[in-house]
Amino acid sequence: MSDQTHTPTARREGADAAERTAAIVLWVVVSAGLLYGVGETIARVTQLFG
Repeated sequence: MSDQTHTPTARREGADAAERTAAIVLWVVVSAGLLYGVGETIARVTQLFG
């Protein structure tokens, strides 16, 4: 059997994994930003009416 780590399919799978990782990282960053924004808004509303 030949080594298949240098086939186009293996490279494509590596690219798919990199894209998936990038998408997950982006999702986590956006979610954290949204949660931070919601927390800040709640804190301001609480100060305003509290």
